[in-house]
Amino acid sequence: MKAKVIAFFDLDGTITQRDTYKEMLVFGLIKRPWRVFLVFLSVYDFILHKLGKRTNTYVKQKLLQRIFGGLNRHALVAMSDSYAHFLLKYGVKQQALAVLRQHAENGTCIVLVSASFDFYVTEIAKLLPIDDVICTKAEFKNDQLTGFLDGENCHGAQKIVRINESINLDEYHEIFSYSDHHSDIPLLTLATTSYAVCPTAKLKVYMEKRGGNILMWN
Repeated sequence: MKAKVIAFFDLDGTITQRDTYKEMLVFGLIKRPWRVFLVFLSVYDFILHKLGKRTNTYVKQKLLQRIFGGLNRHALVAMSDSYAHFLLKYGVKQQALAVLRQHAENGTCIVLVSASFDFYVTEIAKLLPIDDVICTKAEFKNDQLTGFLDGENCHGAQKIVRINESINLDEYHEIFSYSDHHSDIPLLTLATTSYAVCPTAKLKVYMEKRGGNILMWN
């Protein structure tokens, strides 16, 4: 029986060149330009976040409410599909795509683990050799986006919680993980083989101290 292998990939900064949530917000504003005025309210939230007075989850949810709140699911999926095709053409790192394809050819189960929202991450995953997606969920009621999270923000250690809820890692002989950010140290520690991709300064120091693998994809 062939040994089972699984690979976990972060999205923003790992597979992609830029922050997908910021770009998706721009796509939302192109469709709903009158909501640009609400973005200015988030400047105050960003300042408080930098001062430690607001959490990442709070700021993220407020932006969701202000830009996408009230949109129906069909319109949001159409917008997300448009963004996903734009991202694949202009924002995906070619080295990341090559590694994804190599894992797929080797029969690796590939899981995208992201703090970004499901309504557009799932559309991105459809265009890549991805088997499963674990990410932050946006709440819908009567097929309309409420602007709230459905469950916890899939960030940092919460990624491990979500992985353990849906995947039995004991079934896998080898576990790979790829991420660019120090908040994903738990995800990298989970793996038998981990890679820091264009790492933040904190992650770079962490990996160098442990003789870890560092990849520079562009």
